[in-house]
Amino acid sequence: MGIRLRHTECCKCFESTMKIICDKRGWTYDSRATVSDLVRVCFENGLVPLYWQTHFSGLRSVLGSSIATPRNRQASHGASSGPAHEPPDELVSYVPHMTTATVLFLAEAEQQLA
Repeated sequence: MGIRLRHTECCKCFESTMKIICDKRGWTYDSRATVSDLVRVCFENGLVPLYWQTHFSGLRSVLGSSIATPRNRQASHGASSGPAHEPPDELVSYVPHMTTATVLFLAEAEQQLA
């Protein structure tokens, strides 16, 4: 699978997971919601316990940026007339792994909600 497609699919999976959780739980979000917006909705509705949000203050940033930022900066936007900028191998490997871990975390956290 090409690098661009891989990053795009990772972001789509991450966004879709949050939308599915929001829809299942009846949490409202704008149809044009960004990844950051969806993370905010999930946090505001207690998907991650408040005490854990405080302890891991960086979790919101990690969930909101680790998948979308590399996709936006490295892979998803149209090419310019200049030479293609290929992301480094470590980023290509990191993004799918981070996406998988994050999607599993969100799904398991949703199952634990009352």
